[in-house]
Amino acid sequence: MNLRAWIYGLGAYARGGRWRAHLREIRESRPEDIGERSLVSLLDHALVHVHHYRDLAISDPRIDSFPLLTRAALRTQYEKLKSDDLDKRHWCKASTGGSTGEPVWVIRDRNSRDWDRTSEMYAALTFCGMSPLEYLSSPRVNVWHRRRLQLSPNPLLRLAVRALGRDIYLEPYEILTQQKLNEHIARINTHKPEIIVAYAGTMYEIAKHAARKGVRMHQPRFILTSVEMLFAAMRRVIQEVFDCPVYNRYGAAETGGIAAECPHGKLHVFSFSHHVEVLDSQGQPVKSGDVGRIVVTPLHNMAMPLIRYDIGDLARVSVAPCSCGNPLPAWDEILGRVVHHFVRPDGSAVRGGNFIAMFYEYDWVMRFHVLQEDFDKIVVSYKRVPGREAPSSDIEAMTKVIRDLMGGSCSVIWKEVDAIPNSPVGKHLHVRSLVWEERTGMLQVGEPREPD
Repeated sequence: MNLRAWIYGLGAYARGGRWRAHLREIRESRPEDIGERSLVSLLDHALVHVHHYRDLAISDPRIDSFPLLTRAALRTQYEKLKSDDLDKRHWCKASTGGSTGEPVWVIRDRNSRDWDRTSEMYAALTFCGMSPLEYLSSPRVNVWHRRRLQLSPNPLLRLAVRALGRDIYLEPYEILTQQKLNEHIARINTHKPEIIVAYAGTMYEIAKHAARKGVRMHQPRFILTSVEMLFAAMRRVIQEVFDCPVYNRYGAAETGGIAAECPHGKLHVFSFSHHVEVLDSQGQPVKSGDVGRIVVTPLHNMAMPLIRYDIGDLARVSVAPCSCGNPLPAWDEILGRVVHHFVRPDGSAVRGGNFIAMFYEYDWVMRFHVLQEDFDKIVVSYKRVPGREAPSSDIEAMTKVIRDLMGGSCSVIWKEVDAIPNSPVGKHLHVRSLVWEERTGMLQVGEPREPD
């Protein structure tokens, strides 16, 4: 570990008095007690200080008295969801598009970000066996979009990260040509990270390329994947190439980190920072072993309380407590969070998130689905917002984006539809590549075939 990384780690640890206090509280209390106390405070605050919840006229502040908050409501009720005491809080904005293709903005205050760091440190210590100081001091590679840096409210901290050289970033949205994959491999081996934090799909593409080329990769302590589903076959390739454990994590920009994987393969829910429900189609908690939609309430964000937020993902609840002995609630798996890569005629790959992002600035689109049927054929199905037109100039602009990414000869077919069907697990998957599925064996839902 280099000296500059240690300097950065010591500085970050010294500044972390709030999250260190939270970690002590978790050690000295039961996580569910912290969660229950925090939930009472959050609900009381929301009913007094947040216009959206005052309008509901809820007399009994119990969590099940509140209706679900959808992503659509988060967009339309954005101003009403702000707390009326924002001027007293250190807050910043965060955005997400996720795999659902429905971008939203939220406000998060400093306390929620401190608890987010607490969850990160808790997972590193409890599940990965790395102390907070070592975790902060370890050189790392982030296969992550740099926009995440904008969430830090402190520009001096962002500058220190770059100047001290602890982190490097590899952009997951770039076209993964052979040359680009070679560059990613070279940068990882040169930087020699102790930790790699990555989009699961992009990390898989890098590992698979290294295996095909016979390149020996630097061995980090562990790799943390997130953003999209980590299939067992993907995990196996990454672990074999990098010869280290791979841990999955689950969260979102609007909620922060929700769960992390232990060495026994279960995802443990951070009940000290989030109240999480897994509900069936009737809005009732699912039975152990069943799949339901994830409804999450971040407990420490008073700036914009998101109470019973339907995040759009699905989870399978574990049948029994995890054999690792950790007291946090456990899930067997996350379902539905799939982001495909689109394959160009030359074999290079384009992350499907590029095709989600291009819809962000157009408010006439209610739902969409981008399907790669062949190397040179893309079909875009869309449903308009009622009463809105689909300007030909917007469609032409998005067609150009697709062709710039996939090649000028790519055929782009637009279809207006009445509805975009759900996947078999009940989630809207807005990008899908039949070519990628055929090449890798990764299916939309379920366990993939063995990849190439």
